[in-house]
Amino acid sequence: MYRFEYSRVLGRHVRKDDWKDLGTPTWTLLKQALKEKKRTQALDLFDNMFREHGCLDVADRLNKCLSYIASHHGEYHVEKALRWWRTNLINAGDNVGSLSLEELIQYQTEELRFGFTGPGSRGSFIVDDEKDRFVINLDPCQVGRMRRIKKINPDFELGTTKSAHDWSWGKKDVPYLCTRCRLWWEMMPVEEGGVPVRMHEFPDNPDDPCRIIYYKDRKKIPEAFVK
Repeated sequence: MYRFEYSRVLGRHVRKDDWKDLGTPTWTLLKQALKEKKRTQALDLFDNMFREHGCLDVADRLNKCLSYIASHHGEYHVEKALRWWRTNLINAGDNVGSLSLEELIQYQTEELRFGFTGPGSRGSFIVDDEKDRFVINLDPCQVGRMRRIKKINPDFELGTTKSAHDWSWGKKDVPYLCTRCRLWWEMMPVEEGGVPVRMHEFPDNPDDPCRIIYYKDRKKIPEAFVK
């Protein structure tokens, strides 16, 4: 069920749908609202789509920036740049760390909905509400879509690690854009507070889905994720 409600922490409205509906593309809801002549709801959805649209441009630019850093200065500086960026976001007052688990997922799915995720690149995905965790299944995720394009067209520009690093899940050929997830939501939170914010199952095969995992009780996060 669609719900567009105010978030005190974010200082704006955000989609707070039922978990099974949170992966429904906003444009799908907009079309339905227009058909049903729900003017206020349609205007709210237009505003929401405008915010989600900005996420796509950021991802594309970040891919190019990180690839440039790696090719001109070395992969070590990719990690250094991502750590610098997150640290300065926090110092500048970024309030994501103040969100409840539910609002964090609602906030982060905004980016996923407009990131050409899911079948047919329509921004659709599934949020599974399991007993002890929430699992977002992205088939593909935003970068997974790029990996699939590169598999067909080797000339497609997508920078990937040339060596295995801790910040690339101990693997090589991981897109630099994916390492932000590893550093920002796994490694750095563990270094700062002992537990990750969310975890990721990065697929070696681009044709397999990516999964994002949020544990409802961070004290019950498996030890393998906190090392």
